[in-house]
Amino acid sequence: MTGADLRGRATCANEHSEAERRGSMRVTIDMDKCSGHARCYGTDPELFQIDDIGYASRPEFEVPAGGEDTAREAAAACPERAITVR
Repeated sequence: MTGADLRGRATCANEHSEAERRGSMRVTIDMDKCSGHARCYGTDPELFQIDDIGYASRPEFEVPAGGEDTAREAAAACPERAITVR
């Protein structure tokens, strides 16, 4: 790996951490992939809202400060990989 590659990786990591400190992490749910398993809701029912049959009801939202780990856990729990956390 070149020095430029290492610097770029460090910058990305620093930006990611800064975004988390500001509480500006965002969740995007691909509504076409969501199959209503509701595992995201099971991880955090206040963060992930679902309809009456288990499908995500909002396709994009900001994660409140302190909810970053839960958002990542929910994304990992989704069997359809419909959740993107940035």
